Amino acid sequence: MRVGRCDIRRREPAEKEHIGGEGNQGEQAFGQERADELLAFLHDVQSPNVYINFDPANMILYGLGDPIGAIATLAPFIRHVHVKDATPSTKPGEEWGQEVPFGAGQVGPKRFLDALKAIKYTGPLAIEREAGDDRMGDVRKAIEAIKSIPG
Repeated sequence: MRVGRCDIRRREPAEKEHIGGEGNQGEQAFGQERADELLAFLHDVQSPNVYINFDPANMILYGLGDPIGAIATLAPFIRHVHVKDATPSTKPGEEWGQEVPFGAGQVGPKRFLDALKAIKYTGPLAIEREAGDDRMGDVRKAIEAIKSIPG
């Protein structure tokens, strides 16, 4: 379910405190917004328990902009990060892009990790692979890609 900005502004302050689930600190799936739209939504919500599970591949899959730039834009709200990669659609607006092993797409492991380092992100990095015939092999490759980057 996609929650629109106008819907959230009509909620009572007590409801806003619970957006993100009871007792958890706010992981909600939105997924098909540009970084500036999501940032505006988060500012509208003004809830202390709503954060972002950042997935760089989704931005590429859905044609929503550069995930590296989005990290800086959304920095104060990023609390969890997916290590995931994708290639853009060859038919934007008609088809999604394609998920690929981390390091084989447009994200760029070094740029990605450098951007996270620049915002002083110290939270979890969850390797996610939802497609492909050798998912465990792809996860191992992602680990190696991360380990190969100095710093």
